[in-house]
Amino acid sequence: IRNLDAARLAADVSGVPTLVIAGTEDAVTPPSGSRFIQEQVSGAEYAEFHAAHLSNVQAGAAFSDRVLTFLLAR
Repeated sequence: IRNLDAARLAADVSGVPTLVIAGTEDAVTPPSGSRFIQEQVSGAEYAEFHAAHLSNVQAGAAFSDRVLTFLLAR
């Protein structure tokens, strides 16, 4: 996974409901990389949390609320 170029795969999920999540302090996958993926996936939504690479742990409540909102809208 470390060497996976997710940006190359973005076209494969265009049209599929997609929520791209980033952490403001993520050194592994910086927000700029996540924004790039969001821009490449047609219709993708973007959420950014004050967290490093584990947004679901470091920003648990906000993360859960955003994911739940995204899922319930479908």
